[in-house]
Amino acid sequence: MIHLIRLTLMLLAVSTPALANDLVPPEKLDLRIAATSSDVGCARHGHSGAPHTAAPAGSHRYYTPSNYGNVAADIPVWKTITLGTRGSATALRRALDAARCGVGDEAGEVLNGPAFRVATTNAAVDLVVLSVADLGFGAQSAPLAKIYAEAARLGLQLCPVEVAPELRLQYLDQPLGEFLNIAMAPVANRRGEMVGLSVANGGAGLILIGGSAEPGFIMPAGARFVFVRPLIR
Repeated sequence: MIHLIRLTLMLLAVSTPALANDLVPPEKLDLRIAATSSDVGCARHGHSGAPHTAAPAGSHRYYTPSNYGNVAADIPVWKTITLGTRGSATALRRALDAARCGVGDEAGEVLNGPAFRVATTNAAVDLVVLSVADLGFGAQSAPLAKIYAEAARLGLQLCPVEVAPELRLQYLDQPLGEFLNIAMAPVANRRGEMVGLSVANGGAGLILIGGSAEPGFIMPAGARFVFVRPLIR
């Protein structure tokens, strides 16, 4: 049973990337993040066939301002992808089909919706992946509000929605059992429900999926999120 819920987060210190033309400014954003999947069970819970569990307390390098200051530069880039490679949403969807990447119903509705736009010129984006544990929560679970607040304090940014399908296309060697939640401003589907996206390899092939979230939804320590690391000048 799909739980359609809403989470309102106020991210006062976050600035969105210049490429995220389809995003509402964070200070005005009614941010409702997808945390359960309507396409693949538990994807946005951080659960999978090969779950990423938190290391024992004391073994993580916690990226918290108290330890490192507000310095996103200290967080290593996980992957650099290019946006604007297809020129249009239609071409991007065709590329996913050609690469035999599955697209769940909720994700497909986002890609086919009027709010989805792609960059008009190629632009490289540096991505980082942090688990709940990496953000300083240790082996403890944490609500989405605190997860996003900690990432914002580090100087990380939400991803443009285009990151999700482009990452799917540019991450064809994703390990079996891995689910990555895209930290992004949600997109309303035709029913007015707010949807977020994840890239996954759940065993039935590479897929882009969407899901919805409830207020204060608790994410396990091993749940992993993709953020944009802004250009370091």
